[in-house]
Amino acid sequence: MKQTATEIVRQESRKALLDTLLKNAQTLGQTFELEKQNTEWLEQVNQMRIRAERDVMDDQAPQEARSLALGILRTLSHNKKFLEGEARKLSVREKGLKRLITVSSIRLLKSL
Repeated sequence: MKQTATEIVRQESRKALLDTLLKNAQTLGQTFELEKQNTEWLEQVNQMRIRAERDVMDDQAPQEARSLALGILRTLSHNKKFLEGEARKLSVREKGLKRLITVSSIRLLKSL
């Protein structure tokens, strides 16, 4: 049976929608992995900050050690802010990808 031009276009359109859907799903999976890794790093930074705060407050420690701990604490605070910003960006990216997947899925189902 010979296909008409319209059927061929619809078939190619469905394939393009499916490709887009697959690409967005893969990107969403990568985003989940990045969010998981970011959360682990944030937990590590928080644990290191707790230790550095203890070192800064330790009256028994030499002044040089407390100064070093204070510098480390500043760096860790900067790292924490950066990781929290990245978490917000990843969250926005995740929401956008979920929206794109939903739209692509609906369009694909309507084309069947």
